[in-house]
Amino acid sequence: MFTLFSFFPLKTVTICLVLLGAVFLFVSIVVSLDVLGRVPPRFALRWRILTFLIGFFFICYLGFVGIRFSDFPFPLELLTAIVFFAGSLFVYGTIDLSRDTIAQLHEVNENLEKIVEGRTAELSEANCKLEKSINKYAKQSQFLENALDALSHPFYVVDAENYEVILYNKASGFAGRSVFTCHQLTHGCDLPCGGLDHPCPLSEIKKTGKPAVLEHVHRDVAGNCRFVEIHSYPIFDEDGKLIHMIEYVLDITDRRLAERDLVKAKQEAEVANTFKSEFLANMSHEIRTPMNAIFGMTELALTGALTSEQRYCLETVQSSSELLLTLINDILDLSKIEAGKLELVKRPFKVERVFNEVIGLLQPGAKEKGITLAVDSSEECEAAVYLGDDLRLRQILFNLIGNSIKFTTEGSVNIGCRLREKTAQDALLEFTVADTGMGIPEEFRDRLFASFSQVNNKMTKNHGGSGLGLAISKKLVEMMDGAIRVDSSPGMGSTFTFTARFALGEDITFPGETIDESHGSDLPPLHILVVDDITPNRDLVRLILQSVNHLVDEAETGLAALHLLATKEYDAVLLDVQMPVLDGEQTVTIVRQCEKGLSPEGVGIDEDLLAKLLERLVGRHTPVIALTAHAMDSDRERLLRAGMDGYISKPFHVAEVLRQLAEIYKSMH
Repeated sequence: MFTLFSFFPLKTVTICLVLLGAVFLFVSIVVSLDVLGRVPPRFALRWRILTFLIGFFFICYLGFVGIRFSDFPFPLELLTAIVFFAGSLFVYGTIDLSRDTIAQLHEVNENLEKIVEGRTAELSEANCKLEKSINKYAKQSQFLENALDALSHPFYVVDAENYEVILYNKASGFAGRSVFTCHQLTHGCDLPCGGLDHPCPLSEIKKTGKPAVLEHVHRDVAGNCRFVEIHSYPIFDEDGKLIHMIEYVLDITDRRLAERDLVKAKQEAEVANTFKSEFLANMSHEIRTPMNAIFGMTELALTGALTSEQRYCLETVQSSSELLLTLINDILDLSKIEAGKLELVKRPFKVERVFNEVIGLLQPGAKEKGITLAVDSSEECEAAVYLGDDLRLRQILFNLIGNSIKFTTEGSVNIGCRLREKTAQDALLEFTVADTGMGIPEEFRDRLFASFSQVNNKMTKNHGGSGLGLAISKKLVEMMDGAIRVDSSPGMGSTFTFTARFALGEDITFPGETIDESHGSDLPPLHILVVDDITPNRDLVRLILQSVNHLVDEAETGLAALHLLATKEYDAVLLDVQMPVLDGEQTVTIVRQCEKGLSPEGVGIDEDLLAKLLERLVGRHTPVIALTAHAMDSDRERLLRAGMDGYISKPFHVAEVLRQLAEIYKSMH
């Protein structure tokens, strides 16, 4: 029978198979040793035993080959039994190790499945949250978009690097347009804005790092220019670098047009106010001019011998003239206050002197009604010298005391002054005027200080008045940094209290304090020139001056006065301001220039007259008193600056003319 062993001897085949097995065993030992370094500690001992068994197999295989080739007398059956026994141990160890490994793998797999399930649940929950966040973001994004689109003003966010608009609303006009930058949208140009007319908000923010508000000119969708106000705000990253700019734009075209109209209206109002002031000044002048003659002539006539009926008629004319003059003064004062043209002057005065002058004027009327005027003021208040507008203080007191006398039938009017506050620079004085008159009902007190208002119509008919006195007094008190109030009960009288703040002055001798009660009637005869284009006014002044033995020359114009001054020396000149040919200001300017030896230019008079004036007037000072119907405070200051030595407003009292002459004469001598 043919067999494989016919070609290969059995011994040779056996040895080859054993050697091949030894090679595999050796490789297995190498692999086992490599795995031994990686197995968990609980499997390390059993893995070493398996590795030892594999090594034992390897040695047995080599021993088998050695026995077969050397014919060593070792029982083959015993060797085979040992190999089988070691093999059974190896198989058992392998199966046991595999069982534990499979069990651990199963446990690991279960744990892994649990972990996977947990992670899957977490991922699912995270996915739900993500979906909710996406939905919330979408809603917020939609809300933001709707909110921005709801804005009627353009709104957009600009990239700070390239001026590209990255967010905008419908009002901005970006939708449906192939533009990418803000300047392309608003100006249709490829370069950023610049210049005074078109300042760039982004450039301004880059300079300052702060929000900016700029006015600009934009073009709308139709290409029309619109005035806009751009509000810009910077957005910085976490490193403080400017990355974006928020802008919203307000269309101020209507406002700018309204401002333009307002400026125009203001200019028209200023022109109208100028016309009004000129009208009031002219009307004041025109009314005061004839009143001067009425007032003065009546006062002169009352000094003569009259029948009782004649005296009554003239006193009625005088009283009516004074009421009319008071009304004119009140209207002018209120008009100046409302126009903001009434300015308080600051000059030294004493409260005692103010009280004496006001009471001196009102005492006759109080005596006639049997009313006592009493003053109760602190010594510190009366003796100190203050700086302020004493004329306006007199006006306030005159109004309040005059009203108290008017509305009091019996009893008294008490005037007082107290020091409320005092600092190193100023003092706050409190003045009171209390009467025992009819009192004021509570329901009428709110309108007491309103213009053209009295308590009731019956009172207006019974006592007269324009209702301006208290309104003007209130405004004057407020201009003096004070306040005014009234406390009153019907039938119990009224108490008016007001405060006024004045600067502190130094003790001085006041002008006119040394003049006696004769008001200058004891002056020596003076040669006086009276200049006025109105004949009754000249006659009035002439009669006043002649009544105290002064010599009077008259001139109708400033030019006629210059001719007289060129030929005669005068102790004083009473000069009207508003005259034809040369007015009072021009005339006194020429006189003062000639007194300095200067030749006035452009005055419109011949050289021969100028030469005579220079020869006569140089080195002298001729006192000049302005007699004018211009009654504004600004008129007084202007005339004094022009060279006048005094100022008398028409209509005037006889005593005022004589007093000013006496003051000037005494100052010159």
